[in-house]
Amino acid sequence: MHAQKAAIFDIDGVLVKGFIICEFPKYLDQQGCIGSESNKKIQLLLSEYIKGTKSAAEVATELPQVFARGLKGCDHQKVEKLGAAFMAIYKKNIFEHSKQLVKLMKQKGYLVLAMSGSPIEVIKQLKYLGFDDLYGTECEIVDGVYSGNVKTNLVIRENKETLFYALIKKYNIDIESSFGFGDTSQDLPVLEHVGHPVTVNPDKKLSEIAEQRKWPIVKNKTDIRGLLDF
Repeated sequence: MHAQKAAIFDIDGVLVKGFIICEFPKYLDQQGCIGSESNKKIQLLLSEYIKGTKSAAEVATELPQVFARGLKGCDHQKVEKLGAAFMAIYKKNIFEHSKQLVKLMKQKGYLVLAMSGSPIEVIKQLKYLGFDDLYGTECEIVDGVYSGNVKTNLVIRENKETLFYALIKKYNIDIESSFGFGDTSQDLPVLEHVGHPVTVNPDKKLSEIAEQRKWPIVKNKTDIRGLLDF
C-alpha cells in the first residue's frame, strides 16, 4: 500500500464547542441511563479542572473511570441509540469553519481521521461530515452490557500518542505530508509529529506554543482561506 497523506482532527474545541464527555453524561442522566451521582461527579471534575484545583492529567484519568462506572449494567445498544439522539441535538454546536475544514481536506485527497477523548458512542455519529475513521474513549462491554471498566482512555495524552503511531502503521501514513488539528497541549503528540500542525481555537497554553513555533491558528472562515493554499 502506498503512503497516504492524512488529516487528523481532535473533536472537542476543534470541531465542536464544549466538552462532549461532560455534556453526554448530562443527557444520559436525563434519560435515566447513568447514575445522577456519576453525572454530578463528572461535572465537578470539569469544574475543578477549570478552576485549576485538579490537573489535566488527574482529570484525564478520573473522568472516564467515573463515566464507565456510571454506565455499569446499561445496555450497549440503548446507549448507542442515545449517542445518536444526543448528537442530533448537539450538532448545532459544530463550528461552521471546522466543518468546511473537514470537507476541504477530504476534497484534497487526504485520509480524514478523528481522535477524541470523548465517548465513541457520540464521536462515531460525526462520520457524516466526511471522516474515514473516528476513535474515541471506549468503555468495556461484556455480553452487550457495560461492565463499569474503561477499555480505551483517549483523554490521556500518552494513549492518544500510542494510537497515533498505531494509525501511522495501519494506514501507512506519510506524516511529513500530513496535517494535525488540535486546541490544547493534549494534542501535542499529533501536532509535534506531523509536517503541518494547525491549532484551531487554541487555549492559552497552546496559543503560546503556536506563536513560538509559528504554527497556524484557525478561529474562523477567513483563517481557513489563507491556511490551505496548496
